[in-house]
Amino acid sequence: MAPRLSDSQVTLLSKAFVALLVVFVLLGAFFQIQTGDPLAILEVLVSLYVVTLVALAVFRGGFDTRRFRIALYVGVLAWALVNYVGGTQGLVTILLLVLGALLLTRELVVTDD
Repeated sequence: MAPRLSDSQVTLLSKAFVALLVVFVLLGAFFQIQTGDPLAILEVLVSLYVVTLVALAVFRGGFDTRRFRIALYVGVLAWALVNYVGGTQGLVTILLLVLGALLLTRELVVTDD
């Protein structure tokens, strides 16, 4: 049987993974901007928004807040809209548009008592 990781080890691994994700997104953003495509700049902005949101939630806490969920669903919608406008109108883009809109609407309308 494999040894179990402690909560602090899992937290450390999560933070390391998110830090690596931030580095990859920044590198990807750099190369996307080099193309000079206006749509690439929108994709970069949305990617940076989402990765910053996740990084803040991991390093400062707040995954379980309504504010985080609303911000995340806005990011999902923005990502899907940028792809849709850019011509990527595949199944994943459509599903993210629909799912993001439904989740955002639910979060804004339904209040937890």
